[in-house]
Order: sequence, then C-alpha cells, then structure tokens
Amino acid sequence: WTTTPWTMPMHMALAVNKDLQYVAVYHAEEVYIVAASRVETVFKGKGEYQVLCMIPGDELVGLHYQAPFDFYQGKIAADKNFITYHADFVTDTDGTGIAHEAPEFGDVDFQLAKEKRIHITSAIDEAGKYTAEVPDYQGTLYLDAIDPITERMKTEGTLFKKEGITHRVPYCPRSNTPLIQKA
Repeated sequence: WTTTPWTMPMHMALAVNKDLQYVAVYHAEEVYIVAASRVETVFKGKGEYQVLCMIPGDELVGLHYQAPFDFYQGKIAADKNFITYHADFVTDTDGTGIAHEAPEFGDVDFQLAKEKRIHITSAIDEAGKYTAEVPDYQGTLYLDAIDPITERMKTEGTLFKKEGITHRVPYCPRSNTPLIQKA
C-alpha cells in the first residue's frame, strides 16, 4: 500500500507491525495478506473472497519476496532488501497494514533503512526526474510517471487496487512547485 505510486520503482522493503493480526485471503485465484481489520475495506468492490487463516504479524517479519519492479533486484544485497520488516509506524487504520518502503523518500522509510541497512537509492535527481538507476523512466519528472507506473503495474498484475487519496504536499514558495522529501 502506498500513497506515492511514483516511488514504486524504488521499492526496497515491506513494513508490517509485529503486534497486528494479519490474514491470508483467497481472491481471484490469488492469496493476499492484509491486516485482519482491513479485509472488508481492501476487498470492497472486488467480488467474492475467502479468509483462509490468521497470521500473527511477527510471523511475517523476515520473509523474502519478489519486488514489483526489478530495477534493483539482483543488483543489491538480498540479505537486507526485499524483506518484510517490523515497524511501529505501520497501523491498521488505513491501507492494508503493510507499507511499501522506498527509503530515499519519507522520514520513517529512511530511518528504518538506516536501522536495518536497507538500500537507499539515488533514483530521483535534484530536478525531480528519474536517474539512470531507473532506466525505463530516466529523465521523466516523478509526477509525470504516476500514470505510466500505475498502468504498468496493472498490466503486469502487480496492482491490486487504485484509489484516489487527497493529502497535502509541501510547495516551494518561490516557484510554486511541489517538493519531495529526498535522502
């Protein structure tokens, strides 16, 4: 789950809360893991689903998985990246109870990366454009990549649901352009 789809190519880890209860849910011939309290919201409008079993959050910590994009997979240390970590900041009040981690962006992602030695990319330059680290989007302004990234995930079967969420973002007072937090 993320509110910033433009960071998905720089995905490095997942964060769960070891103290939450999660469930395995069978839907459309796939099994999904979500926080138990979020099942109805996550699957609303998706048709029939079946809860298979409960999973304590601590049992998810340490699991390895395939990232939604492969720009870094096989190029950085697998023993620290593309792993599920515990993070106190993960809640079950919104989203899925599982957070996408792109440590180059966002304070809590960065702090978790420092603590766990998760790779921190240099995928966005000072102008807000993708660098050669993400060659498919190199030179593209991050805001202009949202739709192509979302469409690619849909086509590749890594997008479960797209919803609009409105939240405030900081703006530069001189240029009136949006700002991003960057490591």
